[in-house]
Amino acid sequence: MNATTLPASHILAIPVLEPERLFGSPDAITGVYHALAKRWHPDLPDGDATVFAHIGQLVERAKHLATIGMWHLPGVFEFAAGGKQYRVRYLRAFAFELGQVLFGKTRLTYVIRQEFADQAANGRTIIEGLRYPDAKTGEVMRRYLPKVMEFQETATHVIVSIEKPIDLIRLRDLLTFSDGKLDPRHVAWMVSRMLNLASYLENQKLCHHDFSLDTLFVCPEHHSLSLLGGWWYAAAAGSSLKGKLLPARTIANAPSGLITTKIATLRTDPELVRLTGRELLGDASGISLARNPDIRPEIANWLRMSGTGSAMEDFTVWFDKALGKRRFVVLPVKANDVYPELLT
Repeated sequence: MNATTLPASHILAIPVLEPERLFGSPDAITGVYHALAKRWHPDLPDGDATVFAHIGQLVERAKHLATIGMWHLPGVFEFAAGGKQYRVRYLRAFAFELGQVLFGKTRLTYVIRQEFADQAANGRTIIEGLRYPDAKTGEVMRRYLPKVMEFQETATHVIVSIEKPIDLIRLRDLLTFSDGKLDPRHVAWMVSRMLNLASYLENQKLCHHDFSLDTLFVCPEHHSLSLLGGWWYAAAAGSSLKGKLLPARTIANAPSGLITTKIATLRTDPELVRLTGRELLGDASGISLARNPDIRPEIANWLRMSGTGSAMEDFTVWFDKALGKRRFVVLPVKANDVYPELLT
């Protein structure tokens, strides 16, 4: 179908990060834009301000990609590094503070702007430096922590590929699929898994700084949860964060000491776990949790109150006082329900 005959719903469904889906090639940007303007400009009888504004965002992104040489076919990302040509196929693209992540069937490809190359390298170093107290613990924990598959640099970007099992679902996508909130029984086991990961990092004296809907991935069938993203912000506890960009969400919700001193503190990750739990229940502020009859008061109170400052201590309190009687509750969602592209 010609771009100029696309209905409004199709145009609005095109992600701003993927203007190639509308314009086809860099040479066609200007011509397609002018044709679309004649159809959708709000001053026209059948125009639409919302559609036209979205087209404007797409054209700006398209020009930017063409200028920096990052134009690629929809669902295909190509780049040259070290004298070799690489091609990455992906299903969806998501933006984050340092660039974008390409969600594929079996990998996440982080395309990080060159200005944040130091943070990309830092993330790789921390991931590859993760240690375990014994072989058995290592065998278990490696299932839920990232493995770097590729690390390449171009003149404009650093490309990092992380292994991703095909059955994992990004928490934000699961939440969207579930109409903005999850059953409290499922949030309970997800919080448990988050606290387990945060406790492991605390034992390593590491601060992740980005436990979030975008960095955590879940397998409903096995009630497992993995922390695959956000490692670019990680730092050793007590180290300086000067010069390191942190996610806006972390800055807004971290302990005040992190912002005033710019020193990494182990208090941050447990607070982000609480915030993520509230977001999964559809109430980031936590104001209405206590009034929700479906949420046990102990869980609502735990998610709303300040933590002990230690993920391990919070984990103990969570199990002893908040979680209550534990039993396996099936979450009947599979990755291909959320990502139908997996079936193609």
